[in-house]
Amino acid sequence: MPTRRPRDASALTAPPHRIGLSRGMRDLRRLRLSHLAFALLGVGPAWAAPPLSTAEASWADALAPRHLDVLPCGHLDAASEARVAEADGLLPWVNLRAAACVSTSPAKAAAEARLRWTRDPHLAGLASLVLDALPRLPSTEARQLADSLRAGPHASWAVAKLDARVTPAGHPP
Repeated sequence: MPTRRPRDASALTAPPHRIGLSRGMRDLRRLRLSHLAFALLGVGPAWAAPPLSTAEASWADALAPRHLDVLPCGHLDAASEARVAEADGLLPWVNLRAAACVSTSPAKAAAEARLRWTRDPHLAGLASLVLDALPRLPSTEARQLADSLRAGPHASWAVAKLDARVTPAGHPP
């Protein structure tokens, strides 16, 4: 009967495939290293969100708890909430909660952010959130956003979802 080798400190320095890390974890480590390499070389991805102000960062911290009963929408202006929704390096639900605040806000800055999300190829998740919010928006803005989704970079998946939602009058719900 084979004996089990006791774990020692050398197991912690072994290559990832030797200590049982999954392939996904190894890929994640490579991804982190590539971001580090981009930062050291002074180059990076084609799209990067602007840094958050102190007020925006503190609002993002208020969105961070895993379970919230009520979203604290309206504590910042709509443009700041949109910047939090587009920010990098936050917990995923923080971005989505901020985007949920922007997706139905009546402010002009929120309407501009929603339109930008439908036109930017790097913001497909936010464009999907806008698509889900179309029934809760004014009809003129909903039509404009639906047209932008049909003609924009997200048309490959948005057209099918929009066609499934069209009312008998021919307008987005």
